[in-house]
Amino acid sequence: MTNLAEMVWATDVEVAVLSLTRDVIKDREYHWSTIDRVEQGLSPERNTEITMSELEAWVSRCKTPPANAKEAPANDNPTRRVSPQNRRILNT
Repeated sequence: MTNLAEMVWATDVEVAVLSLTRDVIKDREYHWSTIDRVEQGLSPERNTEITMSELEAWVSRCKTPPANAKEAPANDNPTRRVSPQNRRILNT
């Protein structure tokens, strides 16, 4: 039986999901791979009901950038674009 302090209500899940806006989410891959389970009230890691501490851990993990992500420096960000005249690919 779950401790009452760890018990999660549907409104707790809804508030947690709605608090994660597009600009707040840093680990998008983890968020989108686990959001369905969390919305159903299931733990993202185990196959059981989610607890309050797991819900809080899920929100904080979504808000922190992944450990293996490297941000490219602002000056060294090559992009590719197609020129409208000749349809050539330009590296800028």
